Amino acid sequence: MPSSMKPTVAVDFGTSTILVGVRTGLDDPDPTIPIGKTTAWMPTLIGVDSHGDYVVGEECDELSDGQVCRSIKTRLGKGEETYAFQLADRVESRKINEMVLELFKEALKRAKRNAHDDLLPYLDRLQPIHLCCPANWTSEPRRRLDEITKSAALLTSPDEIVDEPIAAGVSWAMGHYAEEGKYPEGNTLVFDYGGGTLDVAVLRVEHPEGSDGPELTVLAADAHSHAGDSLDERIFQDLKPRLKKASWSNEPNDALIEQLTRRAARQLKHLLSEKEEASVAVPGLEEQLHYTRTELEKAFQPQLKKAIEFASHVIGASLAREPHARYGRIRRLARERAAVINHILLAGGMSRIPLVRTELNKALNSKNSPTSDRRFDEPEKSVVSGLTFEDAVTGLNLHRPGFDFVADYHDQNGKRLSSKPQVLYLAFEPFYTADDPITQDSDLGKTTVLKPPEGATTAKITCRRVSGKLMPLSLEGPIELKLNPDNHDPKKRYFKLYLDGRLVIRGRQLLSFNIPRWPQMRSGLEIAVQIDPTKRRRSWLDTAPPLPDKY
Repeated sequence: MPSSMKPTVAVDFGTSTILVGVRTGLDDPDPTIPIGKTTAWMPTLIGVDSHGDYVVGEECDELSDGQVCRSIKTRLGKGEETYAFQLADRVESRKINEMVLELFKEALKRAKRNAHDDLLPYLDRLQPIHLCCPANWTSEPRRRLDEITKSAALLTSPDEIVDEPIAAGVSWAMGHYAEEGKYPEGNTLVFDYGGGTLDVAVLRVEHPEGSDGPELTVLAADAHSHAGDSLDERIFQDLKPRLKKASWSNEPNDALIEQLTRRAARQLKHLLSEKEEASVAVPGLEEQLHYTRTELEKAFQPQLKKAIEFASHVIGASLAREPHARYGRIRRLARERAAVINHILLAGGMSRIPLVRTELNKALNSKNSPTSDRRFDEPEKSVVSGLTFEDAVTGLNLHRPGFDFVADYHDQNGKRLSSKPQVLYLAFEPFYTADDPITQDSDLGKTTVLKPPEGATTAKITCRRVSGKLMPLSLEGPIELKLNPDNHDPKKRYFKLYLDGRLVIRGRQLLSFNIPRWPQMRSGLEIAVQIDPTKRRRSWLDTAPPLPDKY
């Protein structure tokens, strides 16, 4: 294992917190630069004061709820463009992109202020920065986040934005080596429970003999929208009746009571991760507000049950990623799926709640109890730590392509017939959803009907990155598919990517390929993706079924 490395800068722009890290060596136990007032992270909060000026981070606690935008990253991921602040005498609408930019500027300003002198050169705007995102983000929010950071003169790339649970898994694997001199080989379930999303991934770690580092393959990853914010809401509903009936030293209106109750709910959630019961002072309330871990666990149980069911689904998807997987067996043996998991890693602030560890271990019947990254007291640091491992991050094999497949159509003279190519697969689009059944007779995959213009006789299929760069699809160049211009049956002209890496394209002939690995590449763009035709019986090729009627 190399003992030195190029220093790498990372920003974990999370739903609830923002962290900044700079790694100067593989044996650096904690690359995080503290940017919070009392913590290593800055709250992902931005507000507008009465003068119309931005307020960022901890100072937002001094504002009313209507003056603060929470979960701005979730809004960015949903494609929202603006947010309306409710000020005392007016409503002000601000652009989401502009506010995210303000958060990045403040986080990096604090990092430069707090970093050791030897780290300051690496926080310069000319240094590349690694970013992350929820596991269910597709190409558009990744591209948008990249545009925002570039407007701050930061060197980023949408092609290199890493799914959060994958980054946490990288940190775990590399840190394990630093502590024990070996990698945690096998399959690791990453259960990254944060403020806005639950992100789950299954990461395979292998260390081929003679290699300098590990080979990291993502078998599955997905995100679930109910996480810390949802639990805050449930605790708020528990507390709300108590505060309305309580004795106040003043006469607060309903809006103020709601603001104080929500703030108390967040405080109590954090305190009860370490205590059996807790009390918080509420301004104007004559007695402290009391809540117990038993009450919290009762409020949390329904949400946690769904979270664990979601994790089981992701494990099932990881099994379906294997070649020749038997989907029916995977579906029937729901509890036994966990047998393929060798390690369970907890990350994110919500993993502090003891019930998460207890229920996850019980549900998966695991021999190895869930664990956090042992190098950190705060599980929130795992993601930013993983992002700072340059070689491991850019060398990942992903569970789905981080690039588009596109088709250009040509006539018999080789003339291109359309000004824009048809997008057959959009980068980072999932091959399935959490509701898709894994059945014996249904392969999970993404299907697109080919739509050649009149007179087209050939389709040339190529790839392009999210950044727009062309990516070689094979050593020979684009895939060329012959088309029959007289055949207009869309059921017999299609492109399909399967979860297990098969690629089937049907036109005048049927082409079948196997792509076992989807590389996350930076310097590897010059290296062609290896696509080898699968060996199938001619009778199968001749009798390939048409698409179902829904296509």
